[in-house]
Amino acid sequence: MSPRLIVVAATAICASGLAFAQGPGPGKGGMMQFGPNNAAGWSMMTPEERTVHQNKMHSLKSLEECTAYMAEHNKQMAARAKERNLTYAGPRENACEVMQSHGWFT
Repeated sequence: MSPRLIVVAATAICASGLAFAQGPGPGKGGMMQFGPNNAAGWSMMTPEERTVHQNKMHSLKSLEECTAYMAEHNKQMAARAKERNLTYAGPRENACEVMQSHGWFT
């Protein structure tokens, strides 16, 4: 398997749906966890960028705010992939809609 194919496959894996550690959202028994299996572009981010991304996702207060942030995040990840001559498939699921469906936004 070529290194490029491995990276593309890893990126696709990183773009899977959101995981919940203990429950659906704030005030409902748990905190959402973002990681290599559910955050688009995870493999292309530094550890520091991953922490910033997690914190930002946890701070979002509305579907609109989330949608705007994720549009910019996906734009940045696509540009980063292009710089590295990779294909960025983007997220497999709309993280903001998943968050909303689990009561994240009030």
